[in-house]
Amino acid sequence: MVGFETRGARIDVLHGIDLEVVAGRTLGLVGESGCGKSVTMMAAMGLLGKRGTVSGSIRIDGEELVGKSEPEWRKSADAALR
Repeated sequence: MVGFETRGARIDVLHGIDLEVVAGRTLGLVGESGCGKSVTMMAAMGLLGKRGTVSGSIRIDGEELVGKSEPEWRKSADAALR
């Protein structure tokens, strides 16, 4: 689930997303304007900012990324791309 903290409350904006990207393959994410494509990918890359929150699981090569700091995300992503 992806949400944002605003005025002391959490607003959930995306839920029930399940994607798998296989090495050597390309995944396309399509949909209408405002349906959450950019927020989905920003969450997957750890780029939501201080007010954005992610619950659930985001893994690269089996390594859990939710809850890691930005430097830890970068290290994991860099390792996965090699």
